[in-house]
Amino acid sequence: MRRRHNSRMITHRFIFTVSLLSVFSVDCLLHSPYVRQSKHHTIASLRRMVSEDTTTTVAVIGGGIAGLSLASHLTSEFSPTIFDTGRLRPGGRCSSRLAGDKPAQEMKSRNSILSSTVIDHAAQLITTKGISPAFSKQVLNWEKKGIIKEMPPGSVAVIGKNGSITNFDVPADSRVFMGVGGISALPLAIVKDLPNTTSVCQDVWVSPSNGVRFTGKRHQPRWKVTAKGQTLGEFDRIIIAHNGKCADRLMSRT
Repeated sequence: MRRRHNSRMITHRFIFTVSLLSVFSVDCLLHSPYVRQSKHHTIASLRRMVSEDTTTTVAVIGGGIAGLSLASHLTSEFSPTIFDTGRLRPGGRCSSRLAGDKPAQEMKSRNSILSSTVIDHAAQLITTKGISPAFSKQVLNWEKKGIIKEMPPGSVAVIGKNGSITNFDVPADSRVFMGVGGISALPLAIVKDLPNTTSVCQDVWVSPSNGVRFTGKRHQPRWKVTAKGQTLGEFDRIIIAHNGKCADRLMSRT
């Protein structure tokens, strides 16, 4: 089983968009000290940035599709540690509550239907309309492996604010897929393929106030990651796999 772990300094902040699994894109932050700049990075350029030597340690904060996909690309040269807030499993906005999942706090009365039903928390479907050839290839690969399946025609509807229900019009040149057993099938499939040297740490909330601290020197960057007052480790590189707003909050007091 995988392991579930006031200076006036100017921060060097690389802001990059990574093509994840040749499928998804995400705004992330790769932090090292001293000048600020923005740049678009691919997986290959990211590897070059962090591969100063084979002992470089990398922490990925965020275990959604972005963080997991990014970590899977880095495993050929590093052993990244992924910190995720999910209590039971990673996934971020591709998380599902599965039948039989126990709540964080036991309730006096539980809805038997909800507790026995798969509920996708955010993302529910994948459409192939207007996607890149690489994404299309990945979708077909997931379909072949039984990770996703195509929705039957007319089976997708949209519920309006007033409770109205209308059919979701699927373009003729598009297909709509759902995760088999929930959309969490996607992140769980990525985790399954991660090597044992990759740590996935669950139920870890890295606070925006003091969760990440720079502890290195001018030419020796080091970052300490803490949660609930406990140090989870120190790393040469920190990758924030969150949206830009959350990433900026997380790194604003480093």
